[in-house]
Amino acid sequence: MIEASKHLIGVHDFTSFSKGIPDSPVREVKKIEFEQKEDLIEIVFEGKSFLRHMVRIMVAVLVEVGKGNLKPEDVLEIREARDRKKAPFLAPPDGLYLVKVHYCKIRALTTSPSEADSLSSPRIKRAFEFTRG
Repeated sequence: MIEASKHLIGVHDFTSFSKGIPDSPVREVKKIEFEQKEDLIEIVFEGKSFLRHMVRIMVAVLVEVGKGNLKPEDVLEIREARDRKKAPFLAPPDGLYLVKVHYCKIRALTTSPSEADSLSSPRIKRAFEFTRG
């Protein structure tokens, strides 16, 4: 499962791992971690955003690899196919939890205090600095 999960990490088109047709199926999965807890395997996904059912489909595919029904390289083929029918698995929602949300801090850069008072200023709209918090 760990080897198979490496095919999901990074910026990819996740059409095969989504329900419906998203406007933009490209997402970044930053990290996938596995932790054995007695007879339970906890899988933690970290990413900027996810498609509808994306995590449930990825979990189901990884479980199929763990059961021996798929090979780790099959995950790459499924991802590259960009076809939902290639990953007809869907893990149940039971046990799926959103653990944490990280928000970016936004700070407006201004040239004068009077501009800071007006969010409608075109100069303010063009001068946002995004920093990760």
